[in-house]
Amino acid sequence: MSAKEIDAVNANLMAHVEAGSATKIAALYHDEASLVTSGSAPFQGRAAIQGFFQAAIDGGIKKLDLKTLDLEDHGETAIEFGQYRLLADADQIADHGHFIVVWKRSGGIWQLYRDVISTDQS
Repeated sequence: MSAKEIDAVNANLMAHVEAGSATKIAALYHDEASLVTSGSAPFQGRAAIQGFFQAAIDGGIKKLDLKTLDLEDHGETAIEFGQYRLLADADQIADHGHFIVVWKRSGGIWQLYRDVISTDQS
């Protein structure tokens, strides 16, 4: 996985958050994906991940900013470490922190497979 490929998927993810489309966000995840967030049980599979993002959008999240800090390519998988910011109305920061994503190539397409989000807020 090249930085260009990850930037493209992340750009789609950010655009889908801004458009309020939890369905399109979930489609970027592998069908056996897991999303782990602080303070909750893992969200397993696309339907649960879609529900997580729909709740965030319904709760006022308008934008997502992602910044890749490190990327390791392991052939059919890759590991990304980065920073995120969730923005609400008037670009107010609703949350910020770090993430680790294990990417998996499925049918020639890179998808988020394991997504672990850790807030920097207390």
